[in-house]
Amino acid sequence: MNQKTTGLSPCCVARIRQRLIRQLIPSLAGASVLFGSSGCTDRLRTTELQVVAVLDQQVQAWNAGDIDAFMRHYWRSPKLSFSSGGNTERGWESTMNRYNRRYPDKEAMGQLEFAELEVRPLGANRALVLGQWHLDREAGPLGGRFTLLFEEKKNDWLITHDHTSTAAAEDE
Repeated sequence: MNQKTTGLSPCCVARIRQRLIRQLIPSLAGASVLFGSSGCTDRLRTTELQVVAVLDQQVQAWNAGDIDAFMRHYWRSPKLSFSSGGNTERGWESTMNRYNRRYPDKEAMGQLEFAELEVRPLGANRALVLGQWHLDREAGPLGGRFTLLFEEKKNDWLITHDHTSTAAAEDE
């Protein structure tokens, strides 16, 4: 399906493809149940569930004012990278220090919500996550978008790269 043969804009063609894929994937998953699981579908579903469970744990930790528990899901390595505001921090300790500077207490942290989560497995032990974050706090709401790279290390899904942006006030 392309613009030359359908007369549709590239944006419309992309939306139609996405709808077809969304309709086709559950059908294929059902076929794997009927004809024997391929293992691949199960692995993709398991990856998505495990990564979302980690994000849920992070939201709970954040909303309890516990940055230490929130950071348990980041790779404790000097190779961890965190990009935001045009800067990149390297290492778990630098990332932890950044969070502590920006959010020194529970009031500054506010209540965290994630939305529009999109988990894209990248092979057997990696996943890319796109999403939106929002903090509801007395100092005023804050939010934006994030892209996370998760890697499974020693049976734990850990964030190895975080790219977070803050939306302009009028965009929220």
